[in-house]
Amino acid sequence: GLSGHDLYLHDNLLERQGNGNLMNERRSKTELKKEFGIWDMSSLPDLPSFWANHESDYTLRQRMFMFIMLLTDIYSECNEDSHVLIVGHSDAITALTGKHLKNAEYVSLTLKDITT
Repeated sequence: GLSGHDLYLHDNLLERQGNGNLMNERRSKTELKKEFGIWDMSSLPDLPSFWANHESDYTLRQRMFMFIMLLTDIYSECNEDSHVLIVGHSDAITALTGKHLKNAEYVSLTLKDITT
């Protein structure tokens, strides 16, 4: 079951593809497991992420929709008072929340807020 303190890594929170963002290249899953073994990496592909093509606004929104589906599945048994902290990159967070945040700014939303 969910302990309330589970940590998940997910490639869908990377920055928009094709904008020359170096943070879109991550280490392999094996390397990450060595350093961050307590984090759940079941949703990460075995190969390192490499984003080379330009990503349209539509594609970015679709990527966030898939992420919301994953969140809904992972937290389906939690009560409405449960909290999830999502850390990602600017374009991904904007596509997810509909809000453009400043560096290190945060927004508090419900799952219902971001799915409607």
